[in-house]
Amino acid sequence: MVSTVVNVGLDLVFVSVLHWGVAGLAAASAIAYTLSAATLFYRLTKTDSPVRLDPRKLRVDGAVLARIVRIGLPAGLQSAVFALANTIIQAGINSLGTEVMAASSAAMSLEYVFYNLLNSCRRRSQNSCSMVPSQACSKTLTTEAMFHSRSGSASKT
Repeated sequence: MVSTVVNVGLDLVFVSVLHWGVAGLAAASAIAYTLSAATLFYRLTKTDSPVRLDPRKLRVDGAVLARIVRIGLPAGLQSAVFALANTIIQAGINSLGTEVMAASSAAMSLEYVFYNLLNSCRRRSQNSCSMVPSQACSKTLTTEAMFHSRSGSASKT
């Protein structure tokens, strides 16, 4: 909360008073985030709660780091390729005019609504699965297979 107030205050000073423009907004955000991180670090080192940070005990665990890289690198690469593909598709849609852009936006909004609706049904049936394993689980498998096939990785459960 304090960092948000600092960010807004610095935005006003850097843009309105100093006329720094976008660079002023970036500087204000960087200062506010740094202040927030420093405050959090200080409070975590001075607390008596079970969640306490001791900088002398901070170490890099090689096995954990290797696992993070082994999982994170392919996932990051996949995300970058997906973002690039979406940018290319969006550029193509944008080149077709404002009506096509509006139609694409409306279709995407509908897709999000239906995806979230189906996803909430899937989660509800998964919760039912742990209580009543008979019919609820078969519904979960069907819905889960649908969602996995949507992302391209079909489930083999």
